[in-house]
Amino acid sequence: MEWNACKGEGLFFRSLAFFEIAQVYCAPYVAGSGNEGSGIPLRLTADVSAPTVRSTIAASYRSITEDLELATTLLPVHVPVKTRPCKAAAFGVLARVSLAMEEYTTALRYSDSALLYYNQLIDFNTVNASAAIPFAVFNNEVIFHSYSSGSGLLNISRCKIDSFLYSSYVTNDLRKTVYFRTNNNGTYGFKASYNGTTNNYFFNGLAVDELYLVKAECEARLSGTTAAMQTLNKLLEKRWKTGTFIPFTAGNNEEALSIVLTERRKELLFRGVRWQDIRRLNRDARFVTTLTRKINGQLYSLPPGDLRYVMLIPSEVIALTGIEQNPR
Repeated sequence: MEWNACKGEGLFFRSLAFFEIAQVYCAPYVAGSGNEGSGIPLRLTADVSAPTVRSTIAASYRSITEDLELATTLLPVHVPVKTRPCKAAAFGVLARVSLAMEEYTTALRYSDSALLYYNQLIDFNTVNASAAIPFAVFNNEVIFHSYSSGSGLLNISRCKIDSFLYSSYVTNDLRKTVYFRTNNNGTYGFKASYNGTTNNYFFNGLAVDELYLVKAECEARLSGTTAAMQTLNKLLEKRWKTGTFIPFTAGNNEEALSIVLTERRKELLFRGVRWQDIRRLNRDARFVTTLTRKINGQLYSLPPGDLRYVMLIPSEVIALTGIEQNPR
């Protein structure tokens, strides 16, 4: 049992690292294509003398999913601390990966599997909205805990929430007060990381709310309009002021999908998933996004399909290994 758990943890952490690297240094996975573009180096051996070569995108994602699928058979249902993965975590990351691959039937199956093992949601009516740190580390929604160390520019005192995003939260949506802190100058900062801090260390692990949103999106895409709204409403009724929530409805799957994606953006702030969401959604004309920032009077933009959606590999890595650089 201990050997299985150790092996399962190793597979989980390797696949999660591979997936996160692929979101930065590889072009997005395109369902239905050969995905023969340059992937990541797959270090699958402990031999330090093994040459470093880039695999294909297809091979990269195949390694990621195979590791996670095996991990689901080895990991325990319960773990002593949430920094160690469990079965629900492995199924949940598989759902995240499958969503990025646009494999929606598979993502739905994996999100359902994860939720069978763990599905606790926090009722935001029980959260102290005026607290500087509204959520404790390892809170009840967290399945697997990890966090990223962001730039100081993302500190709550500096990073300003997009005004259009902030205004999209209605009055009785408790996320408007639980998630944000006023800067007393008309701008707002984000204070509600599940990492339980107010500095620039942001939770990027796996929580139940993300799984509900994966499930709802997949149901909407697979023409399960009613099911998608039911899944979304299970989540949102925990976010609204008691007695004020009116269940969301949709006339068709396209409307349902639009509602779910809007709520996904509003729910999963500073979780590390927005970048991969934009990359995949930019392949759909209905949801393309051009990122723009105006700094010192200069407008900067990142349009859909831009090569800058794939980062350059650090020059020291190129010098050390000789692997090919990403185009620019």
